[in-house]
Amino acid sequence: MDETRTRVHLIEKKNYFNKLSDREYESGWWSVDDETAKSLVGALILFHETRQTPSFFGGEVLGFRLETEGDHKDRVIFRFEISNACKGIKAGPKGWSLEKKIVRGV
Repeated sequence: MDETRTRVHLIEKKNYFNKLSDREYESGWWSVDDETAKSLVGALILFHETRQTPSFFGGEVLGFRLETEGDHKDRVIFRFEISNACKGIKAGPKGWSLEKKIVRGV
């Protein structure tokens, strides 16, 4: 995996994935502010069952949108292209904020 790229690690326990095409998916509903979401376009998104387990799914963030109604209003939904290279990646124990950890590229 490219250590120079920004990565967002997310705990996903409820399988909130929406398949858009063979390679594109959406995942929501994340508590991320607009500026942070914008900064993650082009980053890698990695999904974990727990903080300690390696990622089971992920890819490159292509974009995002805000939920406009319902229980998840104003939460971010990320659109991403899947990549097998984003499976089996460990996030490490430090730097988590609730369900997410952002690692800025070096």
